[in-house]
Amino acid sequence: MNPQGAGTIIFPDQPSGMCALKRNTPPPSSKVLLENGYQLDLSRRHPTAVTIKDNVWVLNIHSNRKSVSHGFFEQIFSTLDRYGIAVDLISTSEVHISMALSVNVIEAEMEKAIEGLRLIGTVSVSKDMAILSLVGKQMKNMVGISGRMFSTLAKAGINIEMISQGASEINISCVILERQAIQALNVIHTELLSNVAEEDEDTTAKMTTTDDDDTDKESKKKHDHHAKDREGMLQCALARRSEELHDLSQAFEEALTGKKPLDPPTGCSVAVQRAWVHSSDAHDYRDRLEVLIDEAEARLEKLEERL
Repeated sequence: MNPQGAGTIIFPDQPSGMCALKRNTPPPSSKVLLENGYQLDLSRRHPTAVTIKDNVWVLNIHSNRKSVSHGFFEQIFSTLDRYGIAVDLISTSEVHISMALSVNVIEAEMEKAIEGLRLIGTVSVSKDMAILSLVGKQMKNMVGISGRMFSTLAKAGINIEMISQGASEINISCVILERQAIQALNVIHTELLSNVAEEDEDTTAKMTTTDDDDTDKESKKKHDHHAKDREGMLQCALARRSEELHDLSQAFEEALTGKKPLDPPTGCSVAVQRAWVHSSDAHDYRDRLEVLIDEAEARLEKLEERL
């Protein structure tokens, strides 16, 4: 057991040949792996890009009365909408809201909007700011990545004005001074993109290079386990592709009668149903099925080569 390791994802054992049976529980799909922070090769995922958006203002608005939050927010967004101002990032409490805005309107219009907001509450404005975003699929599953991002900025002496993570879960964003944007971009890229790639190479090397017999046995055991999991996934994919090819071939033979089915096919693969939906007539239906058969055969051949 290695408490400092990246962790272990555990899948249930499956009897051989089980994947060939229809509607049995398949091995973990790529979706399950990705949702738990893993690639198909069972390695941890990492951020893929870092971006900067400059020419940003930050508005901090504190309600001038203890009003209900939805009424407070409604007044703020109505005022911004009146002047055509969009919000990039937002952080809220019941009577306080911080917003990062792109200054893509005439500054005079922005000043008018701020004057309107002052009727709602106390407003403070921070100009010449930038939004730094770290991008990667399903960032919430990258344990510790936000802490590493913020500690990297702190070590570089870069202050964070506000923090936000969108519902899409593909990025973590923070607002910093515009004059520090390039510096922040460089340190984040070095620490979380370049260094991570080097760490992955080191980790791979450590897994394949052992110092003694015990370590070698443990490494071989892990390798065999991973290889078994991958082989199981490939076999199930092969079974699904074979079933899809069978359905397509059967539908094509039926289509040779010269008529397109009046109703969408049922109890067959999604590919057959899509061909029916998108075809305009019997001839088009046959052509689409023929193309799908060629594609399915090619995919099946590649899977067989990998096995």
